[in-house]
Amino acid sequence: MTENNSYREKGRAVFLAALMVLSVVAMAGFAAPVAAQAVDSSDRTSVSDETPSAGDSVDVEVQVEIGEVPEEGNFGFDEEFDPAFADVSLGPVEINGEFYGDTTTVSDEDFASWNIESEDLEDGDVVTAEYTVDVPEDAAGETYEISGEAVFGDESVETGTTEINVQEEDDENGEDENGEDENGEDENGDDDESDESAVDADVVFDSPDDVEDVWVGQQMAVGDLEDANGAEIREGFPSDDADNVETSAIDNGYATFDTSELEDDEPYHLVVHGDDTYDDKYGFWAYETNFEVEMSSVVSQVSSTDFSFDSDRDDGYDVVVSSDDLDEDELDEIFGADDSVDTSVDSDDGVVTLEGVGNADNLDADFSDAEVGEYNITFDVADTVDSDEATVEVTDEELDYEFVDVSEPAQGELGQITIGVSESDTAAVVLGDDDDGYVSTIELENIDDEEVTLLFNTHAAADEPWIVHEDSDAEIADQDVDTELGSDEAFPAYNWDLSVGDSVSDNEIDNEYDRDRLVVQDRTTPGDVSLETAPAADEVSDFDSYDDATVTATDSVADEDALIVTVDDFGAEGIIAGLHGDADLDDEGIVLSITEQESGPIGEPTTWSTDADDEHLDAELVNTAQDDYDGDLVFVVHNADELEVGDDYDVEFEITDDNRYVDDEDDEFSEELELSIVDRVVEWDAIESLPAEEDATANGTTTVAPGTELEANADSPNDEGGFVAFTDAVVTAGDDGAHVFSAEFDLAGEQDGVLFDLTVEDHESDAEDTLEDVELVGAEEPEPETYDLDVTVENEDGEALDADVTVDGESDWGALENGTYTVTADHDDYKSASEDVTIDGDDKSVTLTLEEEEDKNGEDKNGDDENGDDKNGDDENGDDDANGDDANGDDGDDEGEDDDSTPGFGVAVAVVALLAAAMLALRRDN
Repeated sequence: MTENNSYREKGRAVFLAALMVLSVVAMAGFAAPVAAQAVDSSDRTSVSDETPSAGDSVDVEVQVEIGEVPEEGNFGFDEEFDPAFADVSLGPVEINGEFYGDTTTVSDEDFASWNIESEDLEDGDVVTAEYTVDVPEDAAGETYEISGEAVFGDESVETGTTEINVQEEDDENGEDENGEDENGEDENGDDDESDESAVDADVVFDSPDDVEDVWVGQQMAVGDLEDANGAEIREGFPSDDADNVETSAIDNGYATFDTSELEDDEPYHLVVHGDDTYDDKYGFWAYETNFEVEMSSVVSQVSSTDFSFDSDRDDGYDVVVSSDDLDEDELDEIFGADDSVDTSVDSDDGVVTLEGVGNADNLDADFSDAEVGEYNITFDVADTVDSDEATVEVTDEELDYEFVDVSEPAQGELGQITIGVSESDTAAVVLGDDDDGYVSTIELENIDDEEVTLLFNTHAAADEPWIVHEDSDAEIADQDVDTELGSDEAFPAYNWDLSVGDSVSDNEIDNEYDRDRLVVQDRTTPGDVSLETAPAADEVSDFDSYDDATVTATDSVADEDALIVTVDDFGAEGIIAGLHGDADLDDEGIVLSITEQESGPIGEPTTWSTDADDEHLDAELVNTAQDDYDGDLVFVVHNADELEVGDDYDVEFEITDDNRYVDDEDDEFSEELELSIVDRVVEWDAIESLPAEEDATANGTTTVAPGTELEANADSPNDEGGFVAFTDAVVTAGDDGAHVFSAEFDLAGEQDGVLFDLTVEDHESDAEDTLEDVELVGAEEPEPETYDLDVTVENEDGEALDADVTVDGESDWGALENGTYTVTADHDDYKSASEDVTIDGDDKSVTLTLEEEEDKNGEDKNGDDENGDDKNGDDENGDDDANGDDANGDDGDDEGEDDDSTPGFGVAVAVVALLAAAMLALRRDN
């Protein structure tokens, strides 16, 4: 400031006198001891530079903590400067971080003071004030003292003393460390007074009126505020009474704000504090830039890659690149590989700045010297909060692409092209050649599979023909078509060249890895055209309801039931993918029409057609979605109610020469069907009686669509059986439109011989039928379930025998009910065999094994007896005894011998007896 010393002294004296008077008045009110401290502390909490150079500015912050607010007395604090500074400017005052605008302030080059009304303070408040002092240009080597105190009522607290030591000049010429001489001129002799107005900010507005939208994170400066004592940014619109977000002191006429805490896509306004010049509030918006980096996630050491930036900005902003996995030199080698990019390396922070790149596209990156592994890389916009990350896997395997499978579509169909991708998440395919008059290219990104299947729409070849199959994990980065082929012209049947690689330039693969061909064949004709119907209750209106409905092929449709026309093997998925209504059908030359077979004596038969305006056939092709279409067309006729019940019609499906694949009228396709619209009729068969069973069934015929649910009841009056039974009957398909239904009633336990009425009703109309005086007859005994028994006879060697077999004595047993049966097998040369067999709900098989029969001499058919003797009387050792007897001394006539006798045992007994007799004789002799 430029006021004289006399004025300064008077102002300070007045202020101190006022404080003294207020203190005396406050003390006169009471003489009791002080109960609580009004000011807890006063500190100089921040000094931006305690060793400035001559001509520098120093920012100071003072913070006073209130104790208990006294009942009387005002609050103030002051700062004294010895010697005086060149200038002192006061910044904003905050209470508990919120801007306070009612402060009374006085300041001069050697003094600054603040005064706040006590009613604006509460116990424990923290008051913060900021101010800036300017060191004189000739103050090199000087020392300045700042001292102060805070006063509340009759209490005061010292703020302490801070020394500001101005640096000495650097050389004998009187230049300071900034190269400026005592006259304020730099080394070039230029006066730097203009530098005093310079401000360090990302975006500078010359005045509050110039304030515009900012990107969140930018340093924002607002000028032309020399007469202001502070400024702040508040939330909301200027008309809002909103909270403070940022506060700034005034330095050289500028307020500077950090916008990092502002919210994306939110309104704010600037408030300037001072005289009436700044009564207005200045609105603006804050936005984030939606910054993104695009970069391959897999990179080979033996091939190059590229990267791109994108954001909402259109200026050349800087991007700071950093990584915990790479140092600044490695980052510079990788991202400084593009000659069009200027980089700066910061060794202290380990980062590289790509200068002025902005929304750059396809910049080169070189990972050839990077070690194999995964790298996480961060890209920060230098002047905003925007950031993005990329994870790159570096491999030592070579990049590779190949064609795995290529289909052979007909014209109008989708060609399926599967490519293999190795060590990359990008790929490119080119179809055609400039010499062929057609080139289509596609570039892929974010490939996450080893194979990607592409669909090429031959029907949209002149537009955007490429689609990524839904089962493949990849995205289309770009596709392009270069051709003179018209959008309504047929893509020719031809062997089209294919090539695959990493990227595309000028309709060619930059680095070609593989070739193949897409063989497009001539368009084929459709298959059969059919009529279908579905129950009215199924409400067929789209493909989902069609797919869920009970659909039946027919040439007879009941009133109110759905009328559906289908065309088999139409194919041409490419055509179907672009159909969205009747107009599209017309453009493709596809026409469906229904015409009366007979009309009145005057006029022509009425025709309803999809290409007509007056008698329009509202036939919707409901399966155009790729997931719904399997090659067959499905038309649902929505206005079938315009067709007369009882009339016959001709239904025609045509593909005319308006279709690009039909050259002339001779190649047109047409198929015609007959359709009858019939009344809804339900009718019982001729039923005279039903059995008293739980599943008594009554049958009938109907014209309504199969799948329709009918309601049926059996009702016997009280003077008969006194019962009523309800059931539902579902219609099933019959011949020539005469469909059938069966109603099952639970009539078990009801009295035989009573009469009842049978009624069937159609829910969708008033159609019904009733049979009166149907008789309830006795329940018929159910036929028992029977099962087959298969018997096999064999000998001990497993050879099949032709034996006589009986079951419970019956040789012709037939089918058998559940139970246990005796199965017997007889054979002349074998012993009979029997086995009990139980049948229990299933067919049964049994095998009987027969043993060979003995002859009358106890010998079998081979001449061996049971003891192993042959016909010559030889024993088992082949020796006969002297008399031809067996081992027991008996000849073969001893037929009465027990088969269980043991000859060896008898001999042993005899020997023992002889020995005993001999021993007894010797004993007697002794």
